[in-house]
Amino acid sequence: MKLFGKPSVLKVETYAPTESVEDIADAPIPASKALPDWYKNIPRTSDLRGLVVENGGSNLTVKACLPYLEAMSAGYMVNLWCDIQVTQTNNGPLLNWTSELAPLTSRTPASATGLQRLDGFSEWSFAWNMPWGIKTPAGYSALITHPFNRPDLPFQTVSGITDTDNYAVPGIATFCISNTFEGFIKAGTPILQVIPIKRHDWEIEINQDLKKEEESKRKKIIGLSSGGGYKKSYWVPKSYR
Repeated sequence: MKLFGKPSVLKVETYAPTESVEDIADAPIPASKALPDWYKNIPRTSDLRGLVVENGGSNLTVKACLPYLEAMSAGYMVNLWCDIQVTQTNNGPLLNWTSELAPLTSRTPASATGLQRLDGFSEWSFAWNMPWGIKTPAGYSALITHPFNRPDLPFQTVSGITDTDNYAVPGIATFCISNTFEGFIKAGTPILQVIPIKRHDWEIEINQDLKKEEESKRKKIIGLSSGGGYKKSYWVPKSYR
């Protein structure tokens, strides 16, 4: 849909259910504002010392991969509003905090919640409390997931899809803690990424006529040793603000 020649902007609305939530926990922010320092510090190229590059590969890093960045900056981020201390005990991880607004609740063994135990993570699961409600436009749901491309975080949040155009009540999201982590999960740490997605009926179809067309596009991108072919020729900018 366009208005006066420009694409219209869809609005995601958010609200704090109580004044105490509004005072303690920040509202969700654009995910592009929550990029970690380690990503910002990655160089665009690597010297590849000690590495063997086959099939004409380049020395570009993920810093040159636009889809990698777009996944990390898509949608909105819910950040932790207080420090959480994690202590490993014989009975599993013990989580403590001082905020009057509880950031999480304890759950049951992962197997009892329908989850398979994640390798390297505690058998016991917890659930993030989502402090702010999120409402999407009619026909749009929300993918609520672990922050994309963040294996550095000492927890793993389970993904889910909620029809937030019909149900904008703050919810919970299950997560597990790393077995090897002890210390503090600091306030400001991203815990949930929320991405609006349009609902539609879909079906998959095999179409071999696409092979020739897409092969030429692939060759065009590979031919640019400096990278950037996808961004220059095929990428469509997205905006979340």
